[in-house]
Amino acid sequence: MTSQQGSLPLQAAMRRAIRWGLVTAGIGAVAVTIAAGVVAGAAGVWGALVGAVVSAAFLLVTAVVGARTAGRDPLLVGTALLVSWLVKAVITLGVLALARSTDAIDPRWVGIGVIVGLIATLAAEYRSISTAQIPYVDPTGSSQ
Repeated sequence: MTSQQGSLPLQAAMRRAIRWGLVTAGIGAVAVTIAAGVVAGAAGVWGALVGAVVSAAFLLVTAVVGARTAGRDPLLVGTALLVSWLVKAVITLGVLALARSTDAIDPRWVGIGVIVGLIATLAAEYRSISTAQIPYVDPTGSSQ
């Protein structure tokens, strides 16, 4: 079994995490957007949408990078994840700073949208990865 063949279960689990992460993030975004519209009006709706999209994108990019680098050299995987995290952090801080500087977006609902998006996406990713049947050892006994 090659390293690439051994990564197939992990890639499948990551694809499932991406798929379910998008579904749960969408459901969470709809729910928080409706609540924001009822409570805070248009500014709340935009805030909730910004928060939900930012949080879901932040977590799902990690799953995509993990799926694309599964089975590769651990140094490459770690580097790819670190670089993606740094880029996402800078972009997220920039988006949140822009959102805070405008009156069209309610910053409280940005925070609520982020929390709802994080919980929804993390729950989906956790469920997808924890139920995957990923071997811990190479069944052929060969070392790399």
